[in-house]
Amino acid sequence: MYFQNAFSTSPTTFAIVSAAGGGERGLLSIAFHPQFPDSPYVYVFHSNASPLVDRVARLTDMGGIGTNYTVIFDGLPSGNDNHHGGRLAFGPDGMLYVTVGDQENPSNAENSGSLNGKILRVTPMGRAAPGNPFGAGNPAYTLGMRNPFGICFDPQNGACYETEPGPECDCEVNYVEAGADYGWGPNDFCGGQPPGSHPAIHTFGSVVTPTGVCVYRGASYPGSLQGNLFFGSYNNSSLFRLKLRSGTLDQEDSLQTFATFAEPVLDVTVGIESSLWVATTSAIYRILPRATVGVGPNAPLATSFVASPNPFRDHLSFDLSGLPSGARLEILDLQGRVVRRWAAPLPAGLQWNGSAENGRPLVAGIYLARVIAPGYMATRRLIRVTR
Repeated sequence: MYFQNAFSTSPTTFAIVSAAGGGERGLLSIAFHPQFPDSPYVYVFHSNASPLVDRVARLTDMGGIGTNYTVIFDGLPSGNDNHHGGRLAFGPDGMLYVTVGDQENPSNAENSGSLNGKILRVTPMGRAAPGNPFGAGNPAYTLGMRNPFGICFDPQNGACYETEPGPECDCEVNYVEAGADYGWGPNDFCGGQPPGSHPAIHTFGSVVTPTGVCVYRGASYPGSLQGNLFFGSYNNSSLFRLKLRSGTLDQEDSLQTFATFAEPVLDVTVGIESSLWVATTSAIYRILPRATVGVGPNAPLATSFVASPNPFRDHLSFDLSGLPSGARLEILDLQGRVVRRWAAPLPAGLQWNGSAENGRPLVAGIYLARVIAPGYMATRRLIRVTR
């Protein structure tokens, strides 16, 4: 695992996590605690060699070094080479969602007593989360999943989405709901919808092997991309864009290939500067907007803005003089969620007391201030400290 320090030009080793190889095993996913760095925890899903199990572990970030390796969820079967799942994502409820493959045994997916073929929902300490649909103490959140390769949450409305490959057909993009059965099991078949199962948003007729997924909420690209799902393809080396029907969370409007690469796409996410970042089998790419004049943190000084003092404790002042007309200001957390916003017209001097939109004080940590106007975007990193 590597850590990219904001003040260096090359990554450094964050932690070394032992991982069993073979098939689809390995170090499969990473997630930050939703209150990072105030809660300085980094979570990983990896295959352990001895005993041979998949597990979720937590590391403590100490100045860019991962320490205090602690297993929080252990004993996920890893004996079969394939269908491990292995993606992690924190939901808006603060719970950790873990995707687990069926280990090539479809009957696992329909059995609520099995951990395989599911999305699990656990606390940040690895215990079954309260309110799970299959009873107290059961970490299972869904049923009927073959090998979930992607999971994400819409930072605006909290909707959850998942991607998974089919056997010879029926690769899917799904809207995730608690307790739902997504149809995979011994009696599943191509081109059909098993009785009582939750229909997919999109089903592919061929095997594209969809991978990581995210929902775009940002200002780097045209407004038509707002709320669209982006997900990778291992087989097609592509990044797909799925547009949802207006006013719905689970109805497809259209699907298109957004970008193509020379090798399989493993994951996609939205950076805090609101660009799409794509990981392939050997590289990480940032997809830049077509219009670059006056966009980004290196915009001309005449249309930049100042935030001070930074770091700050109780109040931070913005100097917004000279910005384009129609500019608005947003504060985002490290998960890309907008926690506070001010609409146009912005006053030349504006203060922020470190609270969210609802008045709740935000925890100490790193935030992003983003000014957006037609044809213009500029960002500043903010650091809130405690007394």
